[in-house]
Amino acid sequence: MNVEKRLLTLPEFYRPRSVRKTFTYGEIAAGRLKVVKVGRATRIPVEAAEAWDDLVLKGEVGPKRDKAA
Repeated sequence: MNVEKRLLTLPEFYRPRSVRKTFTYGEIAAGRLKVVKVGRATRIPVEAAEAWDDLVLKGEVGPKRDKAA
């Protein structure tokens, strides 16, 4: 059965984006990155990861954005 992966683990989210785990948790706490719980595990829906990527491209979030602006 070929099932498309719909949920990412935290490392599958933050490693390719070159952000740290603590930054990822901060984005979750701020409500900019949506997650789901699967038992005790935290997973990021692919759609939520793509929406966060769009915010980064717009310059609205990201680890290197200028906080003074």
